[in-house]
Amino acid sequence: MHLFFDNCKNISIRGLSIPSLTEGDFRPLNPRKVKKRLASDNVELIVIYGRRRIGKTFLVLNALEGDFIYYLGTEKNNLRKFKEIAEGKFHDLKYAKEDWESVFHYLRDSVVAIDEFPYMIKEDPSVLFIFQKIVDETLKGSKTKIILLGSSISVMEDVLSCELPGPYGWGFLVHGSTLPRR
Repeated sequence: MHLFFDNCKNISIRGLSIPSLTEGDFRPLNPRKVKKRLASDNVELIVIYGRRRIGKTFLVLNALEGDFIYYLGTEKNNLRKFKEIAEGKFHDLKYAKEDWESVFHYLRDSVVAIDEFPYMIKEDPSVLFIFQKIVDETLKGSKTKIILLGSSISVMEDVLSCELPGPYGWGFLVHGSTLPRR
């Protein structure tokens, strides 16, 4: 998995170089920069966060092409709801067990965008470790792309700085003022 950051100042967390953005550092991102990550031959875990109404979802949806799964996190039953949405595109998924690892095993080499990821953390804090295990083990060697979006800056910064197992940090930050609209 590769990490990608745009216009960031680096800070160190757990010995990793993790960027930190402030409003003064922010430069608008465009879908081409996200598309570059989506074109990678590696599994990618991309984290995009920032205040509400700055265009995070707009950015991602404009970068995605072809088959992809977009899920808007809720406060309850995220696994069941996510699986139902994914089954709409991948019908065989109905045969998978209802756990995150089994679902993502079926979604290998797919693109998945999960918006309002903090709601999923609120429902089940272990989802952070589950997703890390999915990236490290279940999707190892695949071309799967997972994009996690969130508006709760404090929660998403905790996602980026939490003590997760494995060699990877979490990926791509957007934080600041409004993203450009077409």
